[in-house]
Amino acid sequence: MSKSVQTIEKTSKSIKGLLLFSAAAWHRMVDAGRAPEDGEIADVIDALNSPGALTIEDVQLYASDDFRAWLKDRRNSRQIPHRLEAVGYVPVRNEHQADGRWKVCGKNVVVYAKRQLTLRDRIAQAKALCEGRRPSSP
Repeated sequence: MSKSVQTIEKTSKSIKGLLLFSAAAWHRMVDAGRAPEDGEIADVIDALNSPGALTIEDVQLYASDDFRAWLKDRRNSRQIPHRLEAVGYVPVRNEHQADGRWKVCGKNVVVYAKRQLTLRDRIAQAKALCEGRRPSSP
């Protein structure tokens, strides 16, 4: 094997090693920046069997005592939509109400649906939740 081919192979191995290290380091940095609430919300959604739509009240039912207190604390109310979005749920606006909320069990609430669903399916899941039918995981 020629010297130039050996040099190219060594360089290639070095670059691959650097890329693997860089990817691992990047993942560590991303993981370090995640809020602990993301994991707790993900656990609750798993306990709910990943419904097509849910409310914060649904999350509170299955949350641990500490996490439920965090959810009920008004200081965290602006963080909750971001935490739900981080685990794949986005708010669904009710176009028939000025405030965009849905009537679920007699309360006006924000309904969150899976981001992967089409807008039409998100609205269908929200309507099913309002009608008392627990939306299934599509």
